[in-house]
Amino acid sequence: MLRLFFFLLLVLAAASVAAFLAEQPGQVTIAWLGQRMDTSVAALVLIAVGLMLVTWVVAQVILRLAMALGFARQRAEQKRKEHGYETLNRAMAALASGEEREAKRLTGRAAALLPDEPLSHVMAAEAARLAGDEGLRREHLAKLAEREDTAFLGLRGQVEAARRQGRTGEMLTLLDRALTLRPKSRWARLSRLETLKLAGRWAEARDAIDPAVKAGAVGSDEAPRMKAVLGHCMAVEAEAAGQVDDARRLAHASHKDLRGFVPAAILDARLANLAGERAKAHRILKQTFVKRPHPDLVEAEAAIFKAETPQARLERLKALMPRGDVPGEAKLLLGVAEAEAGNEDAAHALLDPLTRAHDDSRAMAAMARAVEAIRGPDDPEARKWQDLERTTPVRSGFWQCDSCANMRANWTPLCPTCQAFDSLRWIGVGEPPVEPRAPALADTEEHVLLEGA
Repeated sequence: MLRLFFFLLLVLAAASVAAFLAEQPGQVTIAWLGQRMDTSVAALVLIAVGLMLVTWVVAQVILRLAMALGFARQRAEQKRKEHGYETLNRAMAALASGEEREAKRLTGRAAALLPDEPLSHVMAAEAARLAGDEGLRREHLAKLAEREDTAFLGLRGQVEAARRQGRTGEMLTLLDRALTLRPKSRWARLSRLETLKLAGRWAEARDAIDPAVKAGAVGSDEAPRMKAVLGHCMAVEAEAAGQVDDARRLAHASHKDLRGFVPAAILDARLANLAGERAKAHRILKQTFVKRPHPDLVEAEAAIFKAETPQARLERLKALMPRGDVPGEAKLLLGVAEAEAGNEDAAHALLDPLTRAHDDSRAMAAMARAVEAIRGPDDPEARKWQDLERTTPVRSGFWQCDSCANMRANWTPLCPTCQAFDSLRWIGVGEPPVEPRAPALADTEEHVLLEGA
């Protein structure tokens, strides 16, 4: 009703203006570029109104065309996204069913249709990994790393890719970038620590422990042993470089912080003996032997007191023995020493129970060695034990990795087979083999992009 009123009012106003112009026609003269035109005011007004109407119509046509084109583009964009997400869903189904080639094709198509959708690149990277196309995988990971909102996700995938190819330097560079984005990331802290160990950068690895503990990536109960073992590695490195004072300081700190750690004790004792502190070296070896009897400790003791008789060595070994319940390893070492000193009855008293209790060629070898030392290698009793040594499985006298169960004659910071750090445990007589532990976080990266930070 209100619109009708205004329309009638507008018509009345237009009629009034038209009537006024009809009663007062007037004259208008236009002179332009040497031309002269005479007309009435009414005609001029009519021309002006006509021009305005034409202008309005043209503007409306242009506006409608622009809107139609924009809608068409919007519709095309919507269809492209719908097709992209449909393709992405099919790609996820192909991944779940193990169809690597089909998943790779579909995820590539989805990434082309949805270039700004991070999930398409995540799925494409995973499909490329399953298909064994490392180059394509790195390409999609790089695209994720370029985006501010997915940079950490892309970096994590790139770290895993570099780890699989053993590029520790690249891993550390990527991890530093990841920690810049998320300083509190447990994964990044632990991965950096593990990578520094893998690269043999012991001092940097030790410095990285406290931030890892603070981030919750390393338990506070694990940190002291880790620092002590890394300190021992630094001591070995310092001695090799001729930095004897640094080596002594680091070796002693490692032994002090981790009693019973045989490699650290042997190094600390050897360096103390070289410095003329023989009594201190003996004390170090004794403290360690009480906690962890080991043949290398006996050899280290013999190297300090080189000119001793077998009986003197026996007495010194007895002084090393722990009080109370003596472990089988200590009994075996003491039994061999009793035999070398000519004490046949004492040697048999120590070694016979070991050969009966443990089906271990090492116990048989010790008995054979004891008999040989007293009766000679051709004695029938010695040959009997020699035959038993050859036919009985080895069950002790080695370092075993608690990550992959690989056996080694000597301790090393990294397991040569699986590269786990500080994973080698000494297996003495009567001790069960180690149970392989779960891998560290940095070693479980098969589906790294689909995990949290």
